[in-house]
Amino acid sequence: MQLRLTLAAAADSTKSQEVFMNIAILTDTNSGITAQMAREMGIYLIPMPFFIDGSTYYEGETCTPDFFFRHLKAKAEVSTSQPSPEVITSLWASLLETHDAVLHFPMTAGLSGSCETAKALAQEFDGRVLVVDDHRISVTLAQSIRNALTCDMALGCSTNTVLHLLAIAQEAGCPIDLKLFNEISARTPNLCHLAPAGPTHMPDLYEAGGIPAVQAELAKKNLLDLDVPTVTGKTLGENIRGAKILNDKAIRSIDNPYSQTGGLQILWGNIAPDGCVVKRSAVAPEMQVHSGPARVFDSEDTAIAAIYAGDIHPGDVVVIRYEGPKGGPGMREMLNPTSALAGMKLDTTVALITDGRFSGASRGAAIGHVSPEAASGGPIGLVREGDTIEIDIPNASIHLAVSGDELAARKAAYVQPEPNIKTGWLARYARLVTSANLGAVLK
Repeated sequence: MQLRLTLAAAADSTKSQEVFMNIAILTDTNSGITAQMAREMGIYLIPMPFFIDGSTYYEGETCTPDFFFRHLKAKAEVSTSQPSPEVITSLWASLLETHDAVLHFPMTAGLSGSCETAKALAQEFDGRVLVVDDHRISVTLAQSIRNALTCDMALGCSTNTVLHLLAIAQEAGCPIDLKLFNEISARTPNLCHLAPAGPTHMPDLYEAGGIPAVQAELAKKNLLDLDVPTVTGKTLGENIRGAKILNDKAIRSIDNPYSQTGGLQILWGNIAPDGCVVKRSAVAPEMQVHSGPARVFDSEDTAIAAIYAGDIHPGDVVVIRYEGPKGGPGMREMLNPTSALAGMKLDTTVALITDGRFSGASRGAAIGHVSPEAASGGPIGLVREGDTIEIDIPNASIHLAVSGDELAARKAAYVQPEPNIKTGWLARYARLVTSANLGAVLK
């Protein structure tokens, strides 16, 4: 309401209705909004200037994050600046040719002089430019995402972190490829065996020095970018200075890891062309490579019933489908079937594959987030009872041992089941949600 009153007061009373409908929204690249995102949202973007070794670069145009941090690490002379008054006023004037007013969100006054400069300049525009200080900070950095992935691999955390980080990266405007997970996992030692992978729990991790101690170990091998800013106002390196392991039973040193590779692995194959994820640190050594007959279920509930009925046997590969973002809808976690397998002492001899997701408490060869999911026409929907499924976690492979011609014939004859939910908000969600490999975000 305040914004409406301000704009209405600045406009001719006969024109106030039009003002509300024709407002240009403007911000700068410090917001974390990319040029593509700005175009999609219909807003306008000012690139922030950087000075590197005496030359001027503009964020998102001539200065990418990789370019910036590469020069920063090379000890280049780097400084920042606010957009020039000429750039700001020229853009405002241009926007006011086609809009009734401009709503400008510059970098907060707590971090830069941009806001106060813009407020002073706006006085010359007869109330048609409103400058807002939202008192927020953006530190949307691809390097921060990579640091988070590295820390996750060292901790051996839940497969859910893949889903969450993909979603965060998508919303932050720096989408990441699933291949990055394996790239980082291949060079990151696993330092923690938190339950269910081992006997330690989160309180043990905290008392042993917590996440800072894990990060300090990773820093010894230059596995983290310590120069990235954080929400504390300090760099990551400053945050973890002096951190150390207080209990090597909960956190191992970088020189004595549980394994030389991280806790998670992304698998690809004809059953999961867009990938799937397994917490390999919780998989028994004898199940890292496995081949067995498919036991196919179209819901979590029917799979659990079969497990408790004694219908699942050592060597089987349980397939649970239509539990993905669209099929669920909503990707409920599969803790119950993995717990049922453990209760029947099958967790070290039976694999489970699903387009749903798992709890962090799940253990065994539990492979989730199969993409595309069955409800989107993914090949997991073509698997039949008794088909052989081949799993090779070290080599990032999952394969349905069925010929391409046979899969094509099955696809031609495939009939999509009726959705679980046909009305209401969940039905709308199912229509709009993306696959798990994109973070299951709304499109």
